[in-house]
Amino acid sequence: MARKTRRLVVRQGLRNWRRGDDLRDARHHNQEHQILQPAAGVDPASPEQGEFPRNYHHEVRRFEINGISNATLTGKMWDGTTLGANNVEIQRNYLTAALVTAWNGITYVYTNPQLRVATLGVDTEDQVVVPAYVAGDEIWAIRLPRGGTGGIVGVDWLDLNLDARAWAKQNDE
Repeated sequence: MARKTRRLVVRQGLRNWRRGDDLRDARHHNQEHQILQPAAGVDPASPEQGEFPRNYHHEVRRFEINGISNATLTGKMWDGTTLGANNVEIQRNYLTAALVTAWNGITYVYTNPQLRVATLGVDTEDQVVVPAYVAGDEIWAIRLPRGGTGGIVGVDWLDLNLDARAWAKQNDE
């Protein structure tokens, strides 16, 4: 998005640019500033409207998992060499959490946080999370503002699911 905006700014700025002109020239900066301003009559979302504060920056951290439940993971912050002292609760990605009981006509019954039975009509299928969450795994999570992920009150972290975990049919072997 920023790249597209930058290209647009450069293209518009080049109309007035001449060989030898400094690209940091004020007239080019003014055009960029105008493009990045909100449209007339549009108020930027405020925190009271449920949006992120303008000065909020997301924090992304690595964690080592040491516990797995239906809706959350428990882990300690990990910087590659030092493991944090305190356990942190991290919400699992919505579709990989063992919370969804129906989706597109399919019903789900959970045996444990990583095993479920999917039923569509008379057909059933055992499904597992692939790759499985295992104690000692490293994950990346993002901290969201105002004390929660929107799913579980008091859980401030959300798994980014960079390992692309998903439910899959369990092998019958």
